[in-house]
Amino acid sequence: MRRRTLGILILLAVLSLTGVVTTQVIWLNRAQQHEQEQAALQQQRQQQLDKQFNDRVVIALTDVTERILSINKDPSDLFDAVKQERPNYFAVTINDTIHPYLLESLLKQEFKRRDINEDFEYGIYDCFTDSIVYGNYVGQGDSLAPDSARHSRLLKLDKDGHYFGVYFPRRTATVWPDAGSSTITWAYPAVVTLIVFAFFVYSLWVILRQKRLDEMKNDFIGNMTHELKTPISTIALSSEVLSDPGIIHEPDRLRSYAGIIRTENERLRQQVERVLQLASMENLAQKLKLEAVDLHGVIQDTVDSFDILLKERGGRCTLDLQAAPPLVHGDRVHVGNILFNLV
Repeated sequence: MRRRTLGILILLAVLSLTGVVTTQVIWLNRAQQHEQEQAALQQQRQQQLDKQFNDRVVIALTDVTERILSINKDPSDLFDAVKQERPNYFAVTINDTIHPYLLESLLKQEFKRRDINEDFEYGIYDCFTDSIVYGNYVGQGDSLAPDSARHSRLLKLDKDGHYFGVYFPRRTATVWPDAGSSTITWAYPAVVTLIVFAFFVYSLWVILRQKRLDEMKNDFIGNMTHELKTPISTIALSSEVLSDPGIIHEPDRLRSYAGIIRTENERLRQQVERVLQLASMENLAQKLKLEAVDLHGVIQDTVDSFDILLKERGGRCTLDLQAAPPLVHGDRVHVGNILFNLV
């Protein structure tokens, strides 16, 4: 793969990944914004419903108080008599004796008239005994009192005089979603994006690794081509000499050229085996046969393989082998190829 082509592929991959991530971020921001808007609208609607419910309760309790005072012929002022002490808990100050059964009957009537169809619990506080003297749970239809109603939540308040409290136990305070819900919204796209990014990194690593292996193979083939030329030339020259009829009368020279052909043939066999290893070039580094190599012997064998060429061209090679010790740790074939190329 050409360097320019690889660069274009990497650039396109980076642009594609950037586009995917950008799209995900924009989509997630819009989704989160929409979620927040929906939550705000829902909260606003619920607040309006709660306010409407509280207003109806206040009106109903005010009417109950007026009827109690009317029955008791008490001219007391009702200004600010009904107060919401906490969510779903209302207290009514009334400076008169409160009959439990009358109060319960009036509460049922007014709540029904105001369309307040909720279970409620009420209690009556007596300022003389400083305690809640009566309490009861009133369910709608077949509704039963919850376990929490066994222990009244109508706590004593810091008030002077008589009062009664009304609590709606089945109405719970609304809990609005926090950042946790948006975290879940972000989680899935984020995981998908990370997987895509990991796949991109892995693909890039594979491409670069394959490119490096291709370069190694090309270099290897180029070196092998050069290394094969000399043995072939040596064998060709030796064959021409052996084809001379007069060499039959020179047995020593005949054996020498036959030995050269045999040596160069072995070298060719080794080079062919190296070429076959290209199929598993990825493990080339692990296939090196490391051992103690005698450089003097390798140099001598290399020079001997050029002996015919030297004689044909009237040259000579003088060796000065004085390395001590002459041993190196490496692959004998590769060391021989290096020296062969240098010569």
